[in-house]
Amino acid sequence: MIRIVSNTGRLITAAVAVLVILGLTAGGAIGKGEVRDMVGKVVAVEPGSKTIVMEATVGKSIMTVGAEVPDTASITAGKAAKKLADIKVGDKIRMKWLREENKLVVQSIAIQ
Repeated sequence: MIRIVSNTGRLITAAVAVLVILGLTAGGAIGKGEVRDMVGKVVAVEPGSKTIVMEATVGKSIMTVGAEVPDTASITAGKAAKKLADIKVGDKIRMKWLREENKLVVQSIAIQ
């Protein structure tokens, strides 16, 4: 299991790279283009590098997912549109993402 203890851009980038290399997502390996959905807690967010890392409980395990957040990703809180900079460590979110080539890419984040 990978634990994020800081929210620096370098650490998030490293976590995203490791998660993609290992193919860790809810339910195991994820195929290219397959959309996944998870509810969990934000453990790191870096608007400057457009990355986010979240943890969620899946069964008896804690799953850590790091992904890139493109400008096209939908970020909301209720019906209000938000920005990546509005998300804080500790926020509960629902995140949908897909795998593209060698990275996980967020499609949407709903702050709960």
